[in-house]
Amino acid sequence: EAEARKKAEAEAKTKAEAEKQAKLKADKEATRKAAEEKRIAEAKAKVELDAKIKADQEAARKEAEEKRIAEAKAKAELEAKIKAEQEAKRKAEKVRTKAEAEALAKKMSQIKAEAEAEAKRLAKELRKKIKHNKEIIKQDKITKDDLDKKYTQKKTIEFLEKSNRKITKVVINNNNTIVIYIKVVYNWGGTYYFIQDELSHFRNISQSYYKVQTK
Repeated sequence: EAEARKKAEAEAKTKAEAEKQAKLKADKEATRKAAEEKRIAEAKAKVELDAKIKADQEAARKEAEEKRIAEAKAKAELEAKIKAEQEAKRKAEKVRTKAEAEALAKKMSQIKAEAEAEAKRLAKELRKKIKHNKEIIKQDKITKDDLDKKYTQKKTIEFLEKSNRKITKVVINNNNTIVIYIKVVYNWGGTYYFIQDELSHFRNISQSYYKVQTK
C-alpha cells in the first residue's frame, strides 16, 4: 500500500511536471506566435503605408502634371487668341488703310479731273475773250481826233448788238481826255468789262470799277 501510494505520488509528480513543461511550451509557442503575428501585422501595415504614401505621391505627381499641362494649354490658347486678335486687327487696319488710300486716290483723281476741266474751261474762255478783244479793238480802231470830234459830251452811251453778244460802250470826255468803258455780255452767259484809256489798247477791269466810273 505504501508502495502504491509512493508510485502514485511519483506518477502525479511526473504528470504535474509534464503538464508544467507542456504549459511552458504552449506559453512559449503562444508568445512566439503572437510575436510573429505582430511582426506580420506590422510588416503588412508598413507595406500598406508605403503603398499609400507611394499612391499619394503618384496622385500628387499626376495632379501636378495635369495642372502643368492644363496651364500650358491655357497659355497656348491665350497666346493663340491674342495672336488671332492681333492678326484680325492688322488685317482690318490694312483693309481700312487700303480703303482710305483708294478713297483718297479717287478723291484726288476727281479733284484732278475737275481741275483739268476747269483749266480747259478757263482756257477756252480766255481764248474767246482774247478773240473778242481783238475783234473789238479792230472794230473800234480810230484816231484821237476822231474821238474828240465824235464824243464832245461829257458822257456818251452806245449800244451794239452782235450775233453772239451785246456791247455797251460808255465814253467819258473829261476836259478832252477821253476814256472808253465797254461791257460785253455773251449769249453763253459770260460778262466782261474793259477800259480803253489809250488808242487801240484795251484791258480788263472789274464790274465794280466799271459801275463806279460810268455812273
